[in-house]
Parts: sequence; structure tokens; C-alpha cells
Amino acid sequence: MAQQHDESLLLEAWRALPRHSADSYGWHTIPISSESGHFFRAGMHFPEKLEAVLVGFQLGNLHQKVVLPDGKGFSLICLESQPGLPGLWMGLRRQPTGNLEMFTKMAVDILNVLDGQAGVPGADAFNTFLHRIRAWQKFMEQPRGSVLSPEEKTGLCGELEILNDLLDAGISPRTAVTAWTGPLGTLHDFSFSCGAIEVKATSSGQKYVVQIASADQLDPTIVAPLFLATCRFARDQGGATLAERLHHTRSRLSSDPNSVSIYESLLNRLGIGDLDTFESTEPFALTEKCLFSVSGEFPMLATSVLPAAIQDVRYGIDISLIKQHSTTLAGALAHMGVPLHGTD
Repeated sequence: MAQQHDESLLLEAWRALPRHSADSYGWHTIPISSESGHFFRAGMHFPEKLEAVLVGFQLGNLHQKVVLPDGKGFSLICLESQPGLPGLWMGLRRQPTGNLEMFTKMAVDILNVLDGQAGVPGADAFNTFLHRIRAWQKFMEQPRGSVLSPEEKTGLCGELEILNDLLDAGISPRTAVTAWTGPLGTLHDFSFSCGAIEVKATSSGQKYVVQIASADQLDPTIVAPLFLATCRFARDQGGATLAERLHHTRSRLSSDPNSVSIYESLLNRLGIGDLDTFESTEPFALTEKCLFSVSGEFPMLATSVLPAAIQDVRYGIDISLIKQHSTTLAGALAHMGVPLHGTD
């Protein structure tokens, strides 16, 4: 397993860089990892003294059509070839107005996600890198401090249910938690290198209907293989509150402190800044759970088959009418080639 990164080690690496040389100009860097096949360096650009992480990819020049993300608090730049450092190098740099704590969380999350991509081709790793940064960009543009709505709480219960199912299936804590991209506002709630799982949950006492937010969400021409996991909850005093589910999941990740750090940073993006003080009093019990392969005759609307004039599509799927076509998580993971514990 590749070395895992945490915030304290990255901060220590930045502190180890010289800061007081009057004639310093350009980049000062030190290596922080190369065990996964990717190349990472902690860096600082002078004279601004702005923290950065440099990531090397086994690629040639950057394609001129690639638009680099540029978000609040950070910038992404393509670096010139460095002596003794082969390949394409990208610099993720904190902006002067950027919060160091948030930038550090972002950098560590991206490094850990890339380490989970060990052995994949350089182009695929680079796309994962950009995808994760864009997810952070989208998150940073959202209003902060908002309270979760009842629907968002139900959705989070569903995502936690599937996260725990991934752990039960034998996926390592770090692989499972880095795949959980729902809190980053990505198209799908769990994103793997070769596939995705979208999670929908409902607490409606009526029909077992889940709501699909767009024509892109279940479009298998965008991501394949693609699976839909559905969870149905009911208010039940014998069930667990959202706070209890959050604590339970964190305890299951506790064997790997870096996974706990990633988990807590994801919760922070949802407005849950301190899990130990987060409260919820309404208990829910899981009453039904299904998993479907979004392929073949699965009922869905997709951007790829809709007329261009049709926009902002939202629709519901009655799960009770298709339950007999459900599949297993083990089969889904095998189809996506997701490594189990001890093999990643």
C-alpha cells in the first residue's frame, strides 16, 4: 500500500523549506512521496512565500485545450520542465487570500486520491487530478455554514449506508473514503477509477420513489460501469440518528488515522465542522436497500438520448417496480475492478 499523507506531515514539509533568504526567487521544493508511482513535492514559491504541492505525471506537454481549474484560495499552474524531474509537472498553489488550513486539507485529499490511483496510466491519473480539483473548486464556491435540510440528512444517511457496505465488502478504509465524492458536489456519490455508484435515499412513507436530479446523473455514456444504490428509511425509535451513524462510520475508519482525516474533511464540506458537537435526535431505520446496474433496459433519461432543446430534466424512479432486477455489491465492485483490502 502506498504511503498515506496527512496534514501534519505536509505542514512539516512546508516548514522545512527555507523562508528567509533575501535573494530567493522561484520554486523551492522537497520530495514528499514517490511510493505509488506518482511524484509529489512540497513546494513554496518565492518571493511570495506561498505553499504549494507539485505533482508529476508520466505525460508530455499539456494539451492546449485543457482548461485548468482556478478556485477561491488556490491556483493551478503548469510548470516548465524541471532538471532531473521527468514528465509533466503541475503546481497547486495557495493564493495570498487563501486559508492555509483549508488549502492543506485540499492538498492532502488530492495526494491521497492520487495514491489510490497507483499503477494507472498517466493520462488517467491526470484526469483524476483535475476532476478532484474541480470538485474542490465547486465546493469552495458554495455558501458556507448552511444547515442540512431534512432531505440532505436523509441523503447523507444513504451515502453512509453505502460507505459502510463498501467496508463490509472488504474495501480498505482509505479506498472507500476517497471514493466518497458526494460531499464534494460531484456528479456521482462514489467515484472509482473505472466506474461510479450514485446513491438515492428517501424517507417517504408513500411509494419507494427516488428522485434523479438531472439527465446526466444516470447517463452511462458519461461514466461506465454505473450503478444506482437506493435506500429507504423510516422513522423508528429503534433506529439510529444521523449523529450516531456518523460516529459509527468514523469508528470503523479509526484503524487508519488518515482515512479519519479525509472523512472529517468531507463532513466539514457538508457544514459538519465538529462531529463531536454535532447533534441530531430523530432516529431512522433502514427498511429497504437495492443496487442496480444502469445499463441495458434500466429505466432512465440520459442527456445522450434527449433532444438538445430539452433542459433541466428531473424525474423519479419507482423502485418497487424494478426491485427484481437488482444486483449485488460484490458483483458491482468486481465489474468496476475495485481492489479489496490487502490488494490496493
